[in-house]
Amino acid sequence: MTKVLPITKVREDLPNIISRTKRLLTKYVVTVNGIPEAVIMSHEEYESLIETLDILSEPGILQDLKKSEKELKSGKYVSLEELKSELGITA
Repeated sequence: MTKVLPITKVREDLPNIISRTKRLLTKYVVTVNGIPEAVIMSHEEYESLIETLDILSEPGILQDLKKSEKELKSGKYVSLEELKSELGITA
């Protein structure tokens, strides 16, 4: 859920806002004079977003993901046990 708050309200209630971003994954758009200027979100969500952007910025990755999804749906995959056997892993 995303909420829009003026910077004056953010200043007044910052500890509670930070708590809600962590507990409820609420995101806040901070406005200054009615114009969106910043976003407050949990660090966990931020890290996830950056990781997703890094992955998707690799050339060809989206096509590879779509191909993998099709192969999975059609049963073209190797189970973990089969992979361990092929690689000679006993653990």
